[in-house]
Amino acid sequence: MSRFRYQLVLAAAAFSLLMAGCAGEASVEQRKRFNDAEIAFQNADSEEQYLRVAGSYQQLRDEGLRSVAVLFNQGNAFARAEQHGHAIACYRQALRLEPNNKSIRGNLELAMNQTGAAEPPVGWVRRIMFWHGWLGYESRFYVATVLTVLTSLLLIVARRTRSWLASRVGLGLLLVSLAVVASAVYGWYRIEATQWGAVVADGVVPRTGNGANYGPAFNQPVPGGTEFSVSEQRGDWLSIVIPGVGDGWVESDQVVVY
Repeated sequence: MSRFRYQLVLAAAAFSLLMAGCAGEASVEQRKRFNDAEIAFQNADSEEQYLRVAGSYQQLRDEGLRSVAVLFNQGNAFARAEQHGHAIACYRQALRLEPNNKSIRGNLELAMNQTGAAEPPVGWVRRIMFWHGWLGYESRFYVATVLTVLTSLLLIVARRTRSWLASRVGLGLLLVSLAVVASAVYGWYRIEATQWGAVVADGVVPRTGNGANYGPAFNQPVPGGTEFSVSEQRGDWLSIVIPGVGDGWVESDQVVVY
């Protein structure tokens, strides 16, 4: 086995360890406020009260607490307050951390049904990397780390023992490791390097330019809950790309971005 191949495997492992991260633990005070918000949610009986609950969860998020429970509960509070666009944004962010959580996905579908928003189409990259939605990108970096370390050890054994079988299995694991690393990097790019958002107002009309004097970008308004990526911002206007639909400009107070 060539020296370059060994360096490639070890470099992949090091990169995976560098990129893998985890959310910090909640403090005792934050846990108390989370529990208080849960109680307030259970006792709420008006849209205004549900919005206050959503604001309590937002304070925890603003403090840097990354939690599936916080995002999920905030989404539920927004849904009860009939703020379905905000709810969809919360559920999407929660799914980034737990892609296979059926409760989150079920509530997301309910919120989208309320607005009539369509599920964004699946791109060709995610079709090829069919495992992409099984784990969050951070978990994929951990998996890639384990695979690349095992691959390195197996290739070292193959080189020392001159085992044909170990060499072939090692090469196979190398390809799998690189595929998982590529999937993790793609997930990181989509989540950390790309700004996403959802329409929170009803009947928003994207424009062909950054101003209300520009003509409509599409034949009809887009419903609340429509999801998009942000490509540019000019003042109070955002240039958005709606997957499978096209691009246009919307005012920032008509959307929520994350």
